[in-house]
Amino acid sequence: MKVTSAFLSFICGLALLIFLLISSFGMAAFYDIDYFGYEFEKNSIDKVTGYSIEKLENEAQLLLDYMLLDEAEEEFQNSTFFNEREKLHMKDVKDIVQSALNIRRVCMVLIAVSLGAVIIFRLNKFVFIKFFTFSFGLIGILFYILAGVSVLNFNKAFIIFHEVLFNNDLWLLDPRESLMINMLPESFFVDTFVRVCLTFSVLWAVIFFVSIHLIKRLRHDGAGD
Repeated sequence: MKVTSAFLSFICGLALLIFLLISSFGMAAFYDIDYFGYEFEKNSIDKVTGYSIEKLENEAQLLLDYMLLDEAEEEFQNSTFFNEREKLHMKDVKDIVQSALNIRRVCMVLIAVSLGAVIIFRLNKFVFIKFFTFSFGLIGILFYILAGVSVLNFNKAFIIFHEVLFNNDLWLLDPRESLMINMLPESFFVDTFVRVCLTFSVLWAVIFFVSIHLIKRLRHDGAGD
C-alpha cells in the first residue's frame, strides 16, 4: 500500500505542477489586459507602430479572445490589423493554447483521482504527503533551474521554444512588415516570462510549505510511526 501511495503522490505532484504552470501563464498574461497596456506604454509601442495605446489594447484584447473563445474567431479573421502570415501564426499559437488548456483539465482529473483514491481506499496519508512533497519540491526545483538557464540566454531559449512547438517558420516575422513583432517585442516576452515565474513561485511555495506543515502535523500525531 505504501508503494501505491508513493506512486499516486508522484502523479498528483507532477499533475499539480503542470496545472500550476499552465495556470500561471493564464494569470500572468491571458487574463490581464492592463498588463499589455503597461508594456505598450513602457516600450513606447504607440510611437513604434503609430497606433494609440487604446487601439493597441483593443487589438490585444481581440487577440486574447481569439486564443480562448471560439466566438471571437470571425472577428479576428476579419480584422485588418494583422497580416495573413501573422494570423496563420496565431492559429498555431491558439492550437497550442487550447492543447495546454486540455492538458490542464487532464491534470485536474489526475489530481482528483489521486486524492480520491487515498481517501476511498484509506491509503497511508503520511506516505502520500511525504512523497508528494518530495516529488513536488524536486520537480519544482528542476523548473527553477531551467527557468534560470533560460533567463541567462533568453533569446536562445525563445528560439528553441519556438522550434520545438512549431513545425513551420511562420513565427519568423519581419519587423519591417509585421505589426505583431513590433507590438510584442522581445522585452515583452522577457517581462512576461519573469511574471509567469513569479506567479508560479508564489503558488508553488504556498503548496510546498503547507505540505511540509502537514507532514509535521501527521508525524506529531503518530501517523509517521
